[in-house]
Amino acid sequence: MIRRFTKDVPLSFESMVAQTMLRYGFRQDAEVPGWQVRIRASEGSWELLLRAPDGTQHRAAGLADRMAAGRALQNFLTAETGQSLGAWGYLNGMRPSKLLQRFFGQPDWNTRAEALLTDLRVAPELRRLLLDIADVQARFVPAQTSEIGGRTIVYMGIPYCPSHCLYCSFPTRVARPQENWEPFLAALCRDVEAAGELLQSTGRTVEAFYYGGGTPTVLPARELARLLATVRSALPLTPATEYTVEAGRPDTLTEEKLHVLRAAGVNRLSINPQTLQDRLLRRVGRTHTTEEVYRMYETATELGFSVINMDFIAGLPGQTAADMAENLAAVCRLRPANVTVHTLALKRGSPLAGQESTDLPGETATYAMVRAAATTLRAAGYLPYYLYRQKYLQADLPNLGYALPGTACLYNMQMMAERLPVLGIGPGATNKVIRNEAFQLTRCYFPRDPDRYRTELAAWLVKREELFEAMTKERTI
Repeated sequence: MIRRFTKDVPLSFESMVAQTMLRYGFRQDAEVPGWQVRIRASEGSWELLLRAPDGTQHRAAGLADRMAAGRALQNFLTAETGQSLGAWGYLNGMRPSKLLQRFFGQPDWNTRAEALLTDLRVAPELRRLLLDIADVQARFVPAQTSEIGGRTIVYMGIPYCPSHCLYCSFPTRVARPQENWEPFLAALCRDVEAAGELLQSTGRTVEAFYYGGGTPTVLPARELARLLATVRSALPLTPATEYTVEAGRPDTLTEEKLHVLRAAGVNRLSINPQTLQDRLLRRVGRTHTTEEVYRMYETATELGFSVINMDFIAGLPGQTAADMAENLAAVCRLRPANVTVHTLALKRGSPLAGQESTDLPGETATYAMVRAAATTLRAAGYLPYYLYRQKYLQADLPNLGYALPGTACLYNMQMMAERLPVLGIGPGATNKVIRNEAFQLTRCYFPRDPDRYRTELAAWLVKREELFEAMTKERTI
């Protein structure tokens, strides 16, 4: 039975409460009477009130911070539902490894981080994983705001794909065969040029540039070349800038487009099969074949792309342990520099969420696939370097990135760490700036719909400019 809830909490508690309630089987619904969650400031601390539909109330006062409120809420919910804390213990949120960043730069930080995870009742296996990831990230993530300088992450995205995958809730548009790209591309290039002016005027450097989507390589070769030429002329990229293009769908790649990417200075590429069985690709709406994956991977390596990422999903409809073993064998044979293993998330906006699928592997089988991936990849020399969780993930599993030594993706680490400003370009892009020494963020979100983005772009460029100029004036960072 799905229980409903509403919440009345400060903005900084919104995400924590929503994710915690979801974890215990509650869905937010203001239309159906259900549970109520309230958090209020009270005499220098916080008070949590959880009210059941029958009027029963649970109250916890004197809570020092959001973590304490989250722990109190989970104590109430474990008692109410009979559900255990699970392997994550009290640890919640999309970016669990962020919690350990408070110790970066301190003597014996690993020991202190492990003590915190133990106190939060995180299972030993997950503690070890989080500490391994933190050990990699501590070499790149700022420990103090004084280390930020002009370092900036830039994301550019387009919300178009050649088809709508069954599990995906993201693409705003499916590109038509004769798509008129000119209006959208003109706006996107104007956005890029304004971003370059902003970076130059605020003295910012680009540590990592990521062109994502959607499917970025859905653009025809001529339009792709035009866009990347604008990027190269407008943005202050250097030979040291990590430059990634998410060419995730091999059916959108051609040798001509790969030449365009190389000429533009792209030094990292994603070719994401998600799985390597044609029957499963057809099942989930991918319009490419396994053979196309291998062909594009071979062509990309021949053209000099030495750092290639491949994404896989565990828990797809109809997927078996043998399928995942086949995927892992291919990884060990091809040796891409980076591999990301996602767990299927039944996102509410995806076509799969609206179906009554009877061929999902189930939590036990999905967990076994993720465990097999971890064992195989570590044995092959890959190290875990970033992790994040999403809503509706099966078996409460994370999405986990692995890298061969020396190839970890800066963009992925810094986006998860949220300790560098992020300048976003394109529909749905997020801009983030660091506003104080506690690494708290101020954000600005561009409209996701391409038409609205195009017509309102001028106003959003002003908001982005104001955001970054305000950060530049803060002498603490």
